[in-house]
Amino acid sequence: MKTRYWSLFVLLLIQVFISCNKESYELEQGPKEKSLEANTEIADLMLRVSMNDGSNDNILDMANCFNIQLPINVEANGQEMTIESEADFNRIEDIFDAFTSDEDILNITFPITIIKNDFSELQITDNNELSNLASECNGENIEDDDIECIDFKYPISASTFDINTELTNRISIANDKQLFELINSLNVSLVINMEFPIFVRLFNGNELEINDLISLEDIITEAKDDCDEEDDFDYNDEEDEEDEDEINLTESQFTELLTVCNWSAEEVTLDGENETSSYSTYSFSFNMDGTILAENMDTTVTGTWSITSQSNDNLSLLVLNMDSPLTGLNIQWTLVEVNDEDDGTRIEIESGSNELKLKKECD
Repeated sequence: MKTRYWSLFVLLLIQVFISCNKESYELEQGPKEKSLEANTEIADLMLRVSMNDGSNDNILDMANCFNIQLPINVEANGQEMTIESEADFNRIEDIFDAFTSDEDILNITFPITIIKNDFSELQITDNNELSNLASECNGENIEDDDIECIDFKYPISASTFDINTELTNRISIANDKQLFELINSLNVSLVINMEFPIFVRLFNGNELEINDLISLEDIITEAKDDCDEEDDFDYNDEEDEEDEDEINLTESQFTELLTVCNWSAEEVTLDGENETSSYSTYSFSFNMDGTILAENMDTTVTGTWSITSQSNDNLSLLVLNMDSPLTGLNIQWTLVEVNDEDDGTRIEIESGSNELKLKKECD
């Protein structure tokens, strides 16, 4: 009889133990709408949002699937500089945009380290190795895995629960790399309980408060294709699109522009050197007969000018032939910009590393 009661007691203990474990598991796992599990759509979307975006430094590597770890030393069109942050990319862009008729060349000092989409790092020893790796990325403006139209705001709090060991660990996620590595470690025995609310920032600057995984999945799905991810190889291309409007004037239009009123030299760069002070005191008068007169308080300089057009590129070319001391301007110039501003019309002409900016002066 005692044996029977003892058996019933043991069976009851087993049932209580199983019931308690089940309740503990359900408690640790958390509600379904807040439990992130492996092989789910929301886990994949969150992984892609937190993935390292390799396109923001394309001015350096022309590769959308990795970044170059900063700082690095480069030479942009012959000018040496240290690139310490993304803000320095503008310095390279300014050098490349200084002249439109030259070839833009960037030389990187090796070795360097690249950071891949999964945040793994690899040392690169020469430009051939860098080019080969870049060729393995998706090409310019071709869809890739990372989602750039929405970002998480950090920190994010969460806890992990291992079904096998029944161990729980509370964590604080500080950046994309930590979130990517956490989600990438998901498996069938690991559950991540997200702590809400979570905040996200959309590409247009708006911020949203999210209170469960179902809403988060909907928001990411809706936002992921709503912006231009700018996976092209031209840094700051939106600004460049405004600057790249070609100035195509006919010979008669360019002639009319030059021969109405006089012109002063606001900026003069010759062979890469600033020579503005040597020319800014002169007033230039372009005459219809092809002669030019440059005068200041002490000197009068004569010369000739002519305009031609290259039909293949539809470029307006200005040829100057000035007497001393203005012979530095004796170049075949290309018209690259015309601006009508409140205080007068300005034109910009270039030739290789030479640049001349003129302002119209009318009485």
